[in-house]
Amino acid sequence: MADLSHLGLLGVTGADAQAFLQAQLTCDIKGLGNAASSFGAYCSPKGRMLASFLVWPEGDGYLLALSRTLVDPTAKRLKMFVLRSKVVVADQTGDRVLIGAAGRAAERALAAAFGAVPASPHQVSRTDGATVIRLSHDRFLLAAPRPRGLAVDGVVERATTGRHAVAGNGSTFSAGIRT
Repeated sequence: MADLSHLGLLGVTGADAQAFLQAQLTCDIKGLGNAASSFGAYCSPKGRMLASFLVWPEGDGYLLALSRTLVDPTAKRLKMFVLRSKVVVADQTGDRVLIGAAGRAAERALAAAFGAVPASPHQVSRTDGATVIRLSHDRFLLAAPRPRGLAVDGVVERATTGRHAVAGNGSTFSAGIRT
């Protein structure tokens, strides 16, 4: 279990979100479909990487998980290129909790908590507003709406080890409540 609060979420929504991101990012947004994710980068016109991220479709747009310190500068820069596109770029960090799960028992724990777990790397599954992304054989990213997310880490940790969760920042969680 890992607290991924060092990551932020940037939402790009609207009728033109796919075309807009396809023109701005290094990854193939059009090829994602509804149940896939991809690593990518946002670069300056000179090709310097400004931000790296994990992107996946969510609702009527896309979510990008990137370093929390880069959310505002990346949003500001993307907004410069919106022009007439029907796109809204917004910080959605406060809307969801990001949690990492890894190890041999992670898949079983996530399946017990959410029912469905993606079978292949970069596949996405959704249950009751929570999104589970398989990053590799035994690594997962969980993005849960904040109210549910408060309890998610404790559920997964108890199912995985039977102990309290210790977040990456040293905070201890029991049943999802910071202690």
